[in-house]
Amino acid sequence: MTSGIRFAQGLKVLPVLGPIDTAASATVSAFVDMNMVNWCTFLVPFGNLTSDDSDIVAILVRCSTEGTSAATEPTAIPFTYRISSAVATDSMGALVAGTSDGIGTSDDSVNAANLDNTVLVIDVDPSVVAAKGADMRWVSLAIAPTGPITILGVLAVVEHKYPGNTIPSST
Repeated sequence: MTSGIRFAQGLKVLPVLGPIDTAASATVSAFVDMNMVNWCTFLVPFGNLTSDDSDIVAILVRCSTEGTSAATEPTAIPFTYRISSAVATDSMGALVAGTSDGIGTSDDSVNAANLDNTVLVIDVDPSVVAAKGADMRWVSLAIAPTGPITILGVLAVVEHKYPGNTIPSST
């Protein structure tokens, strides 16, 4: 068996929010089940954002005891993130600690001007989720942009405890 992303046999790739223009509307990704996962990374590719650094994109990582937020309000948790450079410039920003307050102010560079045609990489530590409670196992992103055009999507890449051609479900 191969490791890595090749044919998604070593790593599971889950689309959790299809590419959309949220405009200034808040949205949430689908939940990812951390029950059989060693780690989870969210990839958030942004499109052409026609705005500036006064338009923020606030992002929270949340965990819950269920795979929806219908009955239980998810709990915000800390995470680590980095932002790529724009398309065709081939560099990655520094690793930054995101708190349970999330990211998305003009001060932390998570705004429309700095996210234009980039990829935001968010890493979730399963031990942080487990520390929130014995039944905590579901994670998602809550995204609240303020700009007029906010084109994005979200993929979750997880290292499953049981890799193979038919990896057990994580959604």
